[in-house]
Amino acid sequence: KSLDRTFKTFEEIKTVFGLVPNIISYNALIDVCEACDQIQPAFQVFNQLSQQCQPNRKTYDILIKLCIRCDQFQRAVDIFNARKKLGLGAPVAVYMLLIK
Repeated sequence: KSLDRTFKTFEEIKTVFGLVPNIISYNALIDVCEACDQIQPAFQVFNQLSQQCQPNRKTYDILIKLCIRCDQFQRAVDIFNARKKLGLGAPVAVYMLLIK
């Protein structure tokens, strides 16, 4: 229920207040998906944000953590590689997530 409410509030902020989401608000939405172990909605948000702004380190870190929690290890590795390809580096914490 909290995920549905979060998505509804996110849409209302855009439609009612006319605000354009930025990377911080998209990352917050993906973070809620991660907290609820909801991988599909997280990637839907990622696809949407990718059309409007540039994903950042935080975006990729949240998605990697979510993929690992949902036992989608190859997807986590793919995201990790995409992050590196964009020149966003790979801190030790991300390597530790992948090793676990």
